[in-house]
Order: sequence, then C-alpha cells, then structure tokens
Amino acid sequence: MRPSEYARYGVTFLAHTLTRRSPRILYIEVTKRCNAFCSFCPYWQDHRRGELDDYAPIVEKLRPFCVTFTGGEPLLRRELPAIVARVAALHPRPYIAVLTNGWLLSTERARVLRDAGCEQISISLDHVGERHDARRGLPGLYARLAAQMPQLDAIGFDRININTIIMRSNLDELVPLARVAADWGVTISYSAYSSLKTQSDDELFTAAELEKLHAVVEQLRAMKRDGHIITSHYYFDHVVEFFANGGRVGARCTAAGDAFMHVDPWGHVKICPEFEPFAHWTELDDKRPPPHDCTRCWYGCRGENEAPLTLGRIGELLFPSSALVQRRVHP
Repeated sequence: MRPSEYARYGVTFLAHTLTRRSPRILYIEVTKRCNAFCSFCPYWQDHRRGELDDYAPIVEKLRPFCVTFTGGEPLLRRELPAIVARVAALHPRPYIAVLTNGWLLSTERARVLRDAGCEQISISLDHVGERHDARRGLPGLYARLAAQMPQLDAIGFDRININTIIMRSNLDELVPLARVAADWGVTISYSAYSSLKTQSDDELFTAAELEKLHAVVEQLRAMKRDGHIITSHYYFDHVVEFFANGGRVGARCTAAGDAFMHVDPWGHVKICPEFEPFAHWTELDDKRPPPHDCTRCWYGCRGENEAPLTLGRIGELLFPSSALVQRRVHP
C-alpha cells in the first residue's frame, strides 16, 4: 500500500471514530456454505444458496470504514472478485478484507482478489500442523498454507493476518502459533471461543486451567513487542475474566449494532452474527438496531471495538510493525 493510501485510510478511520455516524466495520457473509467441518462452527451444515450478487448498495448505505467479506467460506463464491471490485469502486472506498480458511486460496485467486481491491487476507488457523487439518476436516491444509505464504506475501497485500480462536483444545498452541506467524512474516490476532454459536461449553476453560491460561496470555502480551501480534492489550486484559465467568464479561456488549454490524448472504442486517436479523438492508431508513444486554462473548469484533482508541492503539491498527509495513509499502 502506498503511503498516500495509508494516510487516506488513517483520516477515514479517525473520522469514523470521532463521528460514529456509521459502523466502523461491516462484516458481510457472502455465503453460509463452507468446505470445512469444524466442530465449533455449524456453518458447514448450511447449504442454502440464492445469495446476493452485489453488496455495494448495502456498503454505500452504511458507509463503514472497513468491509470484511466472510462466510461460511467466501471463496466458494466464484464471483467473489467481482463482489469485491464493486465495493472497491465506491467513494469513499472502504478498507477491504477477506476472511477464509485458506483451502481455496491459490496464488492465482489471491492475485485476482488483490487486483479487485482486497487489501487484507485473514486466514483462520487454530492449531499447528496436522492437528489443524483434523480440526477443519481438510487433510493437508496446514502444509498448503505454509507453502503458500511466500507467494501470498509477494502479491502485495497490505496485511496477511492469522485469526486464532482461544479455546481449551489449543491452549498449548497459542504461543507456538504466534511464532508461526512471525516465521511466516504475517500478523496474528486472537478471539475467544464462545458457546453462542454451538451451545456447547466444551471449549471453555475449567477453574483449574485458568492459571495456565493467564500465563499464556501474559506470554502473548510480552510477545507483542515484535509487532506480529496485533491483539490489543485491552483485549488481553479481559480474556481470563471472560473464561473465569463461564463465558461472560462486562455489563453488556456496546460494540454490536454500533461499531460493527453483520449482513447475511441475502441482505438481512444483524447487530452480531449470533443474533437474528433486525431488518433487511432496504428497511434501514425505518428500522434501527435493537437494544440488548448480551454479555456472552469476547469475540475480537466486540473486544477490539470496545478498546479505547489511544494514539498507541491507532498506530498499532494502522502500522502493525515497522518491519511489516516496510515490506508491504510499495512505491
């Protein structure tokens, strides 16, 4: 990304933060379908089709700073580059990311997405090696990702980020995954498991495990100095508290429906992926996000959007580390 683009996005980000007239982030599920079989996510059981072909009118109406295309597995939509390009053509142009499990992310497809206007690729990764393959039901996935990272980096994305869920089954791998991200030259962010999606407490931590979780979180906090971990200190501050309270934290989530919103594949708008839609996007002039008192997650989308935007945090968001930025700023 050129320095002028960093400056433009920085100004836009601050404008959204100061005015709060529109969501900072709009998550768009372009499909519910998925090619992975994760036990902590039921989306692979949803085979509905008939998704929208164009989400640009929704983005134009809500005017977020960032649009993240997600799913399901968004790369199952062969027309995803065209969907990205329509949003990238808007003025003002939002920052655009795609969240994928990476199985379908060939170098060629990644280059097409970059040319369409995608600035960031986020890849879900919860275990090291073949254990990740088994968890996703995709043999060979981890090796494929490891082999592709140099090619993906060379394409010129602003950021390639690893998204990792904090849960019982990968507690011993959270630090190794941060080292993997450093070895690959990418960033990594963490999000706490919630029972909201699965109605299962199996991945929450027991009281006996909380001390070890605290030690791991402190180690990750110390590792932030190398610039690869972009999870905020504020987020880490509340991870142990969330699990100690049985998967609840705070008086209520203040970010859902305000700092971020979700759009399902058919254009229905939700304040959170785990809530029912409150309106179709065409009804937003008459319907507003409903009040709620939910405390049952510490997802990254909640915690990072509730984090105070200090100057240090703004710099961390826009420039994850001087080494990474230097490599990806192109003349």
